[in-house]
Amino acid sequence: MCKKIATLLLLTSFCSLFAASSCQQHHMKIEGTCEHLQDGDTLFLTNDLNRLAPIDTAIVKDGHFSFSSEADSVFTCLLFNRQHELYRMFIAEPGHILLSLTANDIKVAGTPANDQLQQMNEQMAPVSKQMSAIYKEIQSPGISAAEIEAKKTAFNKLGKQMEQIVKDHARKHAGTNFGFILLSNYSELFEPQELEELMAKLPANLRQRSIIKRLAAEMEAQKKTAEGSPMGDFTQNDLQGNPQSLMAEVKKHKVTIIDFWASWCGPCRADMPGMVSLYAELKDKGLGIIGISFDNNHDSWSRAVKDLGMTWMQVSDLQGWQNSIGRHFSVNSIPHTMVVDQKGIILKKGLRGEELSNYVRDLLK
Repeated sequence: MCKKIATLLLLTSFCSLFAASSCQQHHMKIEGTCEHLQDGDTLFLTNDLNRLAPIDTAIVKDGHFSFSSEADSVFTCLLFNRQHELYRMFIAEPGHILLSLTANDIKVAGTPANDQLQQMNEQMAPVSKQMSAIYKEIQSPGISAAEIEAKKTAFNKLGKQMEQIVKDHARKHAGTNFGFILLSNYSELFEPQELEELMAKLPANLRQRSIIKRLAAEMEAQKKTAEGSPMGDFTQNDLQGNPQSLMAEVKKHKVTIIDFWASWCGPCRADMPGMVSLYAELKDKGLGIIGISFDNNHDSWSRAVKDLGMTWMQVSDLQGWQNSIGRHFSVNSIPHTMVVDQKGIILKKGLRGEELSNYVRDLLK
């Protein structure tokens, strides 16, 4: 959920980026006001979240800025300043786009996708504010394990509300550019059948875009790893560099939680005290856990395992989001869990917190 919650919390700031071409070129004019920036400040426009490589720049003058170009694509844009203190998201598309920036917010208008984005942002803003406050409280020093669990439960309930808002708008705007953006960035919120139905509503030109083709391929893979299917066997190295078979470990326990996580994932770390407590409570009754890290750095991975008190098997290929096991199971947000039985049959996917704990307790009664 790390990726999912991060993008939900920061949707009014930025999200996963992509670009998709269309047949004709059209003029795009972006005009904005910014009450908290100084004359001479530079604003950068990018559609590359990883490298933040600018595709255009603008200089603030009298609290105003503008960009102008021929737009032959529709894509999600990130606007930021030189100090990287400002991150604001909007949708670049042909037309006259109006932005109003404040220190903590952005209002967008002027084109269909941005009008629809603004409506969704206004629904999400109060929920996002509550989630951010709870997340800060969870990270505060001196908080007890019981308080953490209670706050995580509240946080996850709010997260479900955020997800529902996104899903409602994706359904409402199916077949439009905005619906396409939501579907492309939040496909993991939908069950495979509904995702297929929403994709089928897209116009032919949108269905031909590379990201939709990739989603179609992922759905085929998900059908092979659905609940009730055998997980199969995989081998990755443990912290000592020794190859470990997942099925060999699964066979040792009545029930095993496969936990996809990473040292850099805040929600993963916030969930870990509860996982440690659950393991201590049920390991003698047949519970096993296998951690699959999406880390790139061995030292960071090793340090987090020690600091968080994770005493169960840990494996990784240190390929980050390209982890081979994660890719096989189409894991595109963390934390993510799978519960499997002693034969490796997938019983449940995507449980966290109390839902996960209660489900496993019921299995081991």
